[in-house]
Amino acid sequence: MTISYTGDICSTRYWSFLRVIFRWRGSIWKSVLTELFIWLTLYYLIMAIYVTLLDEKRKNNFAHLAQYTGITADYIPLTFMLGFFVKIVVERWNNMFANIGFVDSVAHAVCSVVRGSDSKTIKTRRNIMRYLCLMQVCFNVFTKTSFKILVLRDISVRVRKCFPTMQTLISAGLLKKHEQNLIEEIGHQYNEQFGIYWLPYNWICQLCYRLRENGNIASDPLLSFVLRELREYRERLQTLINFDLVPIPLAYPQVVFIAVRTYFLICLFSRQKIQTTTNNGEMFFPVMTVLQFIFYMGWTKVAEALLNPLGEDDDDFETLFVIERNIVISSLLADKCFNQIPEQSLEEIEENNVHKHPSLINKNINENNNVLIGSAVRVMMTSERRAFNKWMESWKLFPRRRRQETKIEERVCEETMPLDLEK
Repeated sequence: MTISYTGDICSTRYWSFLRVIFRWRGSIWKSVLTELFIWLTLYYLIMAIYVTLLDEKRKNNFAHLAQYTGITADYIPLTFMLGFFVKIVVERWNNMFANIGFVDSVAHAVCSVVRGSDSKTIKTRRNIMRYLCLMQVCFNVFTKTSFKILVLRDISVRVRKCFPTMQTLISAGLLKKHEQNLIEEIGHQYNEQFGIYWLPYNWICQLCYRLRENGNIASDPLLSFVLRELREYRERLQTLINFDLVPIPLAYPQVVFIAVRTYFLICLFSRQKIQTTTNNGEMFFPVMTVLQFIFYMGWTKVAEALLNPLGEDDDDFETLFVIERNIVISSLLADKCFNQIPEQSLEEIEENNVHKHPSLINKNINENNNVLIGSAVRVMMTSERRAFNKWMESWKLFPRRRRQETKIEERVCEETMPLDLEK
């Protein structure tokens, strides 16, 4: 579920940030609160043991331990480690979203190139769109008991719960019974470990070639264009699979996650209030340590959530919405919206008809601040205009004086030139 907060920051008013920081679902508070409560419980438990159960000698030993851990805790470079790790995770998250598989481009390409309004052509177009969605949903790997259902089903828990078996794909209209039998037959004959997610893509390519033979695709370059779009769509899905099959090396997240939690385990001792004869400004509640815990642990939780954006966290990708959207849009493009063009008419925007266009009657459209021109255009125009006007006025109002001044300047230059050369 993706948590959208863009509408809350549509302006830079002082209360906009309050709308963002006080959200609960997908927030840092929801991620950190449980571990912060556990940490504070352990902190006050150690404090109670220190105050009530330890004698003076053991209190001195505890004070030395707290002093030592307080000095050496900064040896763990949390900022450095978290900065690089989160950068890698965010880049990986961006690439996964870019390859999640929206069907729009390839669907428009197929519907633009595959022409024909007869029932057979419409059925073929619809089947191509259905196979495109089947490629996204299914990553068929035959096993002795069941099938694993395609790309997003194999890497997304939500899609797996929505399509747990092959029968659910048939009920959803993505797969036909005879197609299931063909998949099972191929799965029995060949190595089950390699999967047969390539099979729907092969069906699409064969259908496109048949359409070219029947003349529904006008030329070979158009067929090549469609196959190129299909290949790019398949490569995006393959990239998504690769991100799931080959994650970030395990040692890297282990080092980061252990380092953060070890640091705050050390803080349980180093941030204790030690009883001394002088008041060193320590507080009963560790305010700064709690803030540090929220920021560092929240930073870590961001990395943990982005490592697998296809899971069930509050801010993971809406994979089910993407699948449903692709099914609906591809079906409309293949059938109802095919060859649908609005009536074309020539209309000119005249001064008397401006009221027909609501965007043109906005009073702010005439303000200079809303004109999208270069920032230096007005400055250059103003300075050039002033220089030009000054030059025109000097020649128009005082022509003789200007000519006399010019002759004097020329004579002065002629007199001073030999002197400069001799020097």
